[in-house]
Amino acid sequence: PWSEVVKSHLWTYDLNTFDLVEIAAIDNTFEYMPCCLLYDDENRMVVNPVIDGEQRVVTMNLDGSDQENITTEGQGYTYGVVISTDQKRLAFHASGRDGYAVFSTDISGGDRRCVAGEKGHLYFGPSWSLDSEWLLYLDCTPHNDPGHDWADICIGRPDGSEHRVVTDNMR
Repeated sequence: PWSEVVKSHLWTYDLNTFDLVEIAAIDNTFEYMPCCLLYDDENRMVVNPVIDGEQRVVTMNLDGSDQENITTEGQGYTYGVVISTDQKRLAFHASGRDGYAVFSTDISGGDRRCVAGEKGHLYFGPSWSLDSEWLLYLDCTPHNDPGHDWADICIGRPDGSEHRVVTDNMR
């Protein structure tokens, strides 16, 4: 019946053996659970489920066990999750009362830092430098650019200590 909740399913596909195997099957508690990335020698994954109307960041083993909430209720709608090249930190953008900001956190959800956030701005699309020392992200003002077509390119330190606008007045 239509009243039943349909849950998303995650699969791995082995390019060498052509095997298709369902993962996160042990504890699939989320209705919508897109997989973002694998880490820890591909033994764990980061997923971005919607829980109680908020999109969150969760890490887990490939079978769905040992889930760790990186973001929790009330921390905003989070997505665009990327892992640093040294696999020690995550970055993502999250909604707040004043707009979207870019955050970084250690791999277990601790040491959360705001990398860039300013009222009336939308900071989004983080990407790590190869040495994990910088984050590249975009900045637009959605009231002037609702389609996000004219965003400035920015870089910042993952600890929030430095923020630079690389392009200026693209908005």
